[in-house]
Amino acid sequence: YTWREWSIARGRDCLYIWSDAAALELSNGSNGWFSRSSKFVSLVDPLKPQIECPRLRVFYTTGVIITPAVIQSLGVSPTQVQVPFTGTAGKTYTILRASAVTGPWGSIGTATVTGGGTATFTDASPLSAGAFYRVVYP
Repeated sequence: YTWREWSIARGRDCLYIWSDAAALELSNGSNGWFSRSSKFVSLVDPLKPQIECPRLRVFYTTGVIITPAVIQSLGVSPTQVQVPFTGTAGKTYTILRASAVTGPWGSIGTATVTGGGTATFTDASPLSAGAFYRVVYP
């Protein structure tokens, strides 16, 4: 689509907007939207009214991309298992546990990732025969 000096195209994963002066890429997960104004008279200075022509306005808020959790080396003791992982800062992940790798998987709690991108969940009631852990969002 072309509007005045702007071209707009929708890709599989994003929306592209470009002109001779600028190019924008709005990724999926954003709430980008557009509007154009009609010709109107601006009365910023009542003694010198100015006519403003239509223009494209872009409003956009970036989407947060949630990274999958990556479990680090477990801390195992007879009374607890610590499940450290990395993820997206400020997001709360769910910790799942199963006695077999094929499941069934059950939620045993949550942990929120710090600003440094790390979190640790402590399983204070580990299974005596061992267990498998997963960390998922949400």
